[in-house]
Amino acid sequence: MSHNQAISKMKSISALNQLLVLSDESLTVLDLETLDLVRHLKFKNVSTFCLNEDPVNEDPFTVEIAVAIKKKIQYVYMNDEGIRVIKDFPASSGPPVAMAMDGVHICFSSGLEYCMLDILTGEIQQLFSRDLPEQIPIIQRVSKV
Repeated sequence: MSHNQAISKMKSISALNQLLVLSDESLTVLDLETLDLVRHLKFKNVSTFCLNEDPVNEDPFTVEIAVAIKKKIQYVYMNDEGIRVIKDFPASSGPPVAMAMDGVHICFSSGLEYCMLDILTGEIQQLFSRDLPEQIPIIQRVSKV
């Protein structure tokens, strides 16, 4: 990641003491304390990503991430050894531009609609549409407490 590329999104992964950074449609992992490069992830054309705040996997050192790439969502596990793609899901109405994940559900905005994806069944349910294409979609997870 060069210094002149704009950062689109950052998320702290405290369990791994790392920082996940989206810049120039690529994901990079940095050390949370030194900001040194840990590794570049092998994803291209990434529009957005999110962490699962209520993970399904019981390993405390494995992080669940949803990554939006072109017209699909990839559900992946990341730990100190690397990253493993668990499942791919199509997002037929265009690349997802906003996402939040909780348990087995990913809420995402793609095209002019908001949808809910169940990662166990692969079923996508349309929730509602956005009227204005220029309106930036917002998806925010509400914590349990």
